[in-house]
Amino acid sequence: MRVAADDDSFAKGLAAEARDDSAAALEFFLAAEKNDPQNARIENHIARRYSDLCDLQSKAAKKKEYAQQALSHAERAVQLEPKNAEYVLWVGISYGKLARVVDSRTKIDYSRVIRQKAEEAIALDPHYAQAHYVLGSWHYEIAKLTSTARFFAGLIYSKLPEGSNAVAIQEFKRAAELEPENPGHWTKLGLAYSAGNQPNEARKAWQKSVELPAKSRFDEEAQAEAKAALERK
Repeated sequence: MRVAADDDSFAKGLAAEARDDSAAALEFFLAAEKNDPQNARIENHIARRYSDLCDLQSKAAKKKEYAQQALSHAERAVQLEPKNAEYVLWVGISYGKLARVVDSRTKIDYSRVIRQKAEEAIALDPHYAQAHYVLGSWHYEIAKLTSTARFFAGLIYSKLPEGSNAVAIQEFKRAAELEPENPGHWTKLGLAYSAGNQPNEARKAWQKSVELPAKSRFDEEAQAEAKAALERK
């Protein structure tokens, strides 16, 4: 679908987002960008929709293309509004999407950028739940790496950054406090509790996730993960 630029394009993009139609939303936001190329909010929405669509691509080359587009527009938003915590975080998130389709050495470099952008976003807005979630995810994933994996990565590439599951729990708890209606925060908190050998707390977090109303496919995916975790325990 190709849409013509008009004054209503941005509103139509928001409506498409609300019904989880990322492809249509992207086209409307790209049309809106033609009318207002200096609008950081539009650039951020374009980045987010490219990021969503990246996950739906079946070929690695296409995933990389969409991830690069997401990063380009995210960085453009920050150029226009450098003190906006949301825009800063989405640069980090875009690097996370790109990290999935690059070599191992580059993944390590990008992982440092992801943490940096999450911490910058929290410094700009300590109450930004998504930034706490991203920082928690970073610590959770890095802490999961075995000592063997760290050793060989250190031999072949640069030294891996250090992650802490305790910090992951702390950050996921903060995200859940700020956005208690978000199933994803509770699901990840449960995973971090489980990794930290706190099974009772893990079950409570997962149960909280599945009890919440799902408002998007992301909520549904998080709840499916929580349900699967509960069934394993």
